[in-house]
Amino acid sequence: MTEADASCSKCGLALHSCKMCVHFDTSSRFECRQPVPARVFPKDAVNACATYEIRQSVERETTSGGTRANDARTAFENLFKK
Repeated sequence: MTEADASCSKCGLALHSCKMCVHFDTSSRFECRQPVPARVFPKDAVNACATYEIRQSVERETTSGGTRANDARTAFENLFKK
C-alpha cells in the first residue's frame, strides 16, 4: 500500500497520482480505464482516487555495454588491412 503523500525518490512525482496508476491510459475517457465521473487534473498531482493501484515497472538494460560496437569497428578495420 502506498502512502497518499509519498513521492518518487528519483523524479519527485507524487506516487498516488494518475500517472503512477495502472489504470492511467491516455487513450481512455478522462485518461482512465476505470469509470470515473469527472476528469482528474493535473495527472501528476496527489489525488484521492478510490480505484488507484500503483503501477510497477521493471527497467531493462537496452545496451550491451559497447562491446558490439567495438567488434564491428575491428571487423571494418580488418577489411582494409594490407
